[in-house]
Amino acid sequence: MLANLTTFKNYLLANGHSSLNHYYNINKILSQLKELDENNINEFIAQKKKEGLSIGTINNYIKSLKAYFKFIKWDIRLPKYSKPIFKIPEFITLEYLEKEIMPYMLELFGKNALRTKVMLYFMFYTGLRKGEVEQLRRKNFNFREKEVKVFIPKTKEERLIPLNKRMSDMLETYFDSEKEDRNAFNLRIGEIERIFNAIQVNFKEVHFHPHIMRGSFAMNLQRNDFSTREIQKLLGHKSIQSTLRYETGDIHLIKEKFNERIK
Repeated sequence: MLANLTTFKNYLLANGHSSLNHYYNINKILSQLKELDENNINEFIAQKKKEGLSIGTINNYIKSLKAYFKFIKWDIRLPKYSKPIFKIPEFITLEYLEKEIMPYMLELFGKNALRTKVMLYFMFYTGLRKGEVEQLRRKNFNFREKEVKVFIPKTKEERLIPLNKRMSDMLETYFDSEKEDRNAFNLRIGEIERIFNAIQVNFKEVHFHPHIMRGSFAMNLQRNDFSTREIQKLLGHKSIQSTLRYETGDIHLIKEKFNERIK
């Protein structure tokens, strides 16, 4: 018998799942399937692959199903995880962010333009995942020390991220303009995604999504001569292999070096 989704949500929260992605994913799956059995699940995953969903998104659906069946104590064989395909990380430069994207803030977001602008800069300058942004509270910010304490939902750990003066000043200005309600930026994951989707409409040449800011942060660090270990620390990667993919991601930087040194 399928469990009430509210009960599943409470189970996730009670067992340390700070992110409710499993809850949202199961909600989507159940809304599309009349019956949750092996054949229907295989059909669902196959359809998502045909629709062109990323390997990461499809694997997350399988992870959520695994968590749900563990909760309801069902033993159903699930599709195997797909192996990620290595791709050069997507990123934008600070110049692109400021000259191309920021001029649209007032037009697209009206009274919420300041909040959206500061949130985008913050993601660019910290490399935080959307789930980490959602977890932030204003008490996590230390403007005297210019740092923010970040909770990592995936590992249940914390890390400190430095803030440059420019970012620190922007955050203080925004915090003075709007009281904290749900979290530091008063935005849930779905709202963050909708912000990026609204911007994407105007920028067909860039796949503008929340994770692109993480890649942009890493590339910005690389261009400013931070070591791989330092970048790993700031990104919160457990494995150095996750960080190494950014080593060769900036083809423009590689081309500059190539043209300078190879005659």
